[in-house]
Amino acid sequence: RWFVVCCFELMSLKTFCILLIMLLVVSFSNATISDSAEVTSLNSLYDQLGGPDWNNSGSWGEGDPCDNEWYGVTCLEDTTVNRIFLPNNNLVGVIPETLYFPNLYSLYLAENDLEGAVPSFNLPELQYLYLHQNRLTGELPDWNLPKLDTINVSDNEFTGPIPNWNMPELREIHAHSNELSGPLPLLESCQKLEYLSIKVNSFQSPLPDWNFPELRILLATDAGLIGPLPQLISLPSVSDVWLDDNQITGPLPDWSFPTINTLKLSYNQLSGSIPNYSMPTLTTLYLDSNMLSGALPSFDNLENLKTLQLRFNNLCGPLPNDPPATLGNDLSGNVFQCPLPDWCASAKCGTCDDVQGVCKCPDGTLGDGDNCQPCDSSCATCVNEANSCTSCANGLVLHMNQCLDECPELMIEENGVCVCRDGTFDVGVLDCQPCDSS
Repeated sequence: RWFVVCCFELMSLKTFCILLIMLLVVSFSNATISDSAEVTSLNSLYDQLGGPDWNNSGSWGEGDPCDNEWYGVTCLEDTTVNRIFLPNNNLVGVIPETLYFPNLYSLYLAENDLEGAVPSFNLPELQYLYLHQNRLTGELPDWNLPKLDTINVSDNEFTGPIPNWNMPELREIHAHSNELSGPLPLLESCQKLEYLSIKVNSFQSPLPDWNFPELRILLATDAGLIGPLPQLISLPSVSDVWLDDNQITGPLPDWSFPTINTLKLSYNQLSGSIPNYSMPTLTTLYLDSNMLSGALPSFDNLENLKTLQLRFNNLCGPLPNDPPATLGNDLSGNVFQCPLPDWCASAKCGTCDDVQGVCKCPDGTLGDGDNCQPCDSSCATCVNEANSCTSCANGLVLHMNQCLDECPELMIEENGVCVCRDGTFDVGVLDCQPCDSS
């Protein structure tokens, strides 16, 4: 009996020791980062970005980052770094090329004094990348970040094009206020994109006919956009489109955005007439400072329109008896047909003139003033038909309402028109015959 009791007590003591050792191992492992490479990467950030002069560097360099709660570092289950949050902390220098954080989902280094190029980043779990308001330069990398949700690289000094990123989870791109240039990418893989800001750049690129079914916000003010506007029929969810202060040319497309609130196209070089848009959710329409012409449409399908800016165009014709917008109308800088309606007493309606206010088609077009069609490309002006020229473009010469490279035989050019040369005479319909030899 004594032997059995002793054996039982010895076994219990052994079991207790084993359990105690296991508990100590688990406690120790939970208090430290499992991969020393993450500690090395954190120390690299501290050393290369001026750590001693940070506004707050609490606990950095002291023991384990997770256990000692280094400032701005958040850990997952106290074993691996999953968030670095160091905005407005006086970080100075170049971001280290190699950072090892296999479980990092958020990197926030905005509002500092970072400079130089941005690394390619091998961060497979990264979802949020915030680098805005620094002094970063060079081209944006063609990142391979398959889980990225948001990029903010605005207010830096980046140059070159935006890469055609292959990031299927991307919802937001903030790339405004840089020096980006070159053609805008189609970003075909970014089908979840909801927010795109590329304003204040120098792309010198046409706006692509993007296919973003979930895009709500498109901000491209002062982005260096050129050329004509696309149809943008694949933006069914868009609510705000800002394309003002660019060099966009050509006519206005007859857009029909079903959920749009604000459309800004001011300060471009748009021409032609304004379509009678059917966008019942539209509240704000800015088309001022362009070269739009013709009569004002009825806008009867813009039932929620509150603010309409059409100043400084070439609009004409009579104004409607009821104001097109409910709160703000600015049509100054145009000349309309008299008399102006009563609502102009409390709005800016420009001036009226019984001669100048009557709609006429501008040079290079023909029609009755309300429906102007372009002349043939060889004509500077035309009459009756598009190819019946009254003056020529691009150095061509006019003969019998046609624009030619050179005048027919026995004719010479005078002021852009073919006439009979000396020693010949006109026998009708600009047909020249030689004079008698005497």
